[in-house]
Amino acid sequence: MPDALTFIITALAVYRVTHMVIYDEGAFSVLDRMRNAAHLHERNDWVSRGFQCPACVSFWVGLVAALITMRGESIVQWCVNVALGTLAYSAVAYVTVRKVH
Repeated sequence: MPDALTFIITALAVYRVTHMVIYDEGAFSVLDRMRNAAHLHERNDWVSRGFQCPACVSFWVGLVAALITMRGESIVQWCVNVALGTLAYSAVAYVTVRKVH
């Protein structure tokens, strides 16, 4: 597992990316245009619901963050650290998004 400072910074980065994917327009409305081009607000399938769900987006962003930051002495320990890191990062991001919105 990473040290406390790395964990906090990574968890806040996961929150920020999650918030950006779901709520932000982005510079020059780039993110908004991407969502509109994919017709995410018009569809009612699992993909569009997944891109509007803070728990779903934070899980996938947390997985990427965990793959980058986690270390392990063996492959089993690394897999366990990635799984726990994904859930921890996702939980911090999800709770923060819920408190903000």
